[in-house]
Amino acid sequence: MTTMVYVDNDNIQFTKYEDIITSSLNTSFYKIFINEYELSKIDESIKNKHKFIVCNNNGKNSLDISLTIECMKDLLRNHRIHTYVIVSNDTDFIPLCKEVKEYGKSCILFTDRIPNKATNGIYDKIVNIGDCKRDKDIKEHQLRELEKQKELEQERRIN
Repeated sequence: MTTMVYVDNDNIQFTKYEDIITSSLNTSFYKIFINEYELSKIDESIKNKHKFIVCNNNGKNSLDISLTIECMKDLLRNHRIHTYVIVSNDTDFIPLCKEVKEYGKSCILFTDRIPNKATNGIYDKIVNIGDCKRDKDIKEHQLRELEKQKELEQERRIN
């Protein structure tokens, strides 16, 4: 079963959460919808690793519309995709999720804040990557503190 990830970069910056998203999902299929200015700020190694879809039209919702169209094309053309992941804080993708589910596919939302109540019961799963990032940062901090304590104990034993 294949998973495809669609990132609304206008809404949630992919580079901020890339490690969490990639570790949460066993897939290498990402479509990141981004404007030209934001793309210019992204490191080349990341650009080479993922598919960026540049939206030149800076009009309101242009990235949302592009993401929806791309997802619908995949839904109709690529029957190997069974799970669709939308990375966004936007409730605009609720109709898209409903359509994905009508085709018997799974739809997951990754958000970095408390999801809007309108999403309740719509997505198969909602993952708050903001919480995941905070948890990861806390664990990393705790590990660093433990390492410091071990070093201090070793120094005390030597002295």
